[in-house]
Amino acid sequence: MNKNISLNNNKFFKALSSKTKVNILETLISGEKNIGQISKALDISNVTIWKHINELEDAGIIRTKNTSAKKGVQKVCTLIFKDYHIKLTTQDSDVLNTQQYEIPVGSYSNYDVYPTCGLASTTEILDECDNSRYFSRLNKNEAGILWFSQGWLEYTIPSYLVHEKTINKIELILELSVECSEFKDTLKSDIYFSWNGVEIAKHIATVDTNKEKGIYTPGWWILSQYGETVALSITKRGTFINHIKISDVSILDININDNQDNILKIASPKDTENPGGLHLFGQGFGNFNNHILLKTYHY
Repeated sequence: MNKNISLNNNKFFKALSSKTKVNILETLISGEKNIGQISKALDISNVTIWKHINELEDAGIIRTKNTSAKKGVQKVCTLIFKDYHIKLTTQDSDVLNTQQYEIPVGSYSNYDVYPTCGLASTTEILDECDNSRYFSRLNKNEAGILWFSQGWLEYTIPSYLVHEKTINKIELILELSVECSEFKDTLKSDIYFSWNGVEIAKHIATVDTNKEKGIYTPGWWILSQYGETVALSITKRGTFINHIKISDVSILDININDNQDNILKIASPKDTENPGGLHLFGQGFGNFNNHILLKTYHY
């Protein structure tokens, strides 16, 4: 794990300046331990250990969890990383470690969609159009584009990709448009994004007029050609779409838990001001030529 020498990392470096805290970290190198075990190993009172543990956790160096014990509940402590690399940088930023993952548009784990609807790969329409039961097809991951007039999709984001104590920012980049663009050039659609059941943003998607061919869209495809690229960022300061603040919902509000997978929900409901449905473009379609990109930024 890289650590920039920066005021934003002041808590980290301050924690390492304490002999007691360093001794606590040394006891955790061999594995997780509870407060009592650390206290006994260092011959320091539980009260003092508690104080240092809270500061180490606040600095993002360890994580803690409460587990059952013979007498009530015990607090168990674990190192988040064992290796740190210190870097000098001119950028005053605590966003040091960036990871990127691609989520196929057809890899949703749950759905409820209504016609018109369907999925297509770069070579063919997958099964029947306008029959939502085919959204359960076994090879739905082959889809490069999908669409529905109303409903929602849920994508499961594994917990190991998003660490509760170290996450600083989550960014989603995807290409989308309204569903019925071939009929109305003025159509809009309200697209809602939720994370772990918390609504984080609403985006008003606009129409694809089909007057131009999508850069990556197959030649045989005659419906929606491309959409708009939307960058959705959840930060400590709120949620942003294409660098414009949309809501005050922050990283701290979206119920991230290291022991529980995350659920991203994308919805185009019927009961909204602009019920225009959704086209979701993946690799091989549109102008972006990617599936849904997930970027995580960690300390």
